[in-house]
Amino acid sequence: MGNPGEAGASGVIRNSNGKFICGFSNSLGAQSNNAAEVLSILHGLRIVYLMGFRKAEMEMDSKLVVNWLKKKRESNAVADVFAKMDAKGLNKLWVGNDGVPASVKGFLRLDIGSVPYTRTCS
Repeated sequence: MGNPGEAGASGVIRNSNGKFICGFSNSLGAQSNNAAEVLSILHGLRIVYLMGFRKAEMEMDSKLVVNWLKKKRESNAVADVFAKMDAKGLNKLWVGNDGVPASVKGFLRLDIGSVPYTRTCS
């Protein structure tokens, strides 16, 4: 097993009390260790979604991948605003800055500069 080498995506899904719900293991063929970690997350989220859950917490042992996910989240403010819009039923395509809602323009500036922002979760 080198890096890249033969890899697998695996995980355990538990309820909020830590009780085992299910586990999974998928052969991925030749992959890097980081690709395997990310694919494990995707497989786990897919299973959780198919089971009907819409909220989940993840735990993993790859500090590098955790940092990647945090960075992506912090520098993706515009996508977060658009996600809130589509959750309210808005379906629209914006091309360029023309017509982009004012609530998005400040976040566009933050994203360009990779400036983190505070996000309130409800």
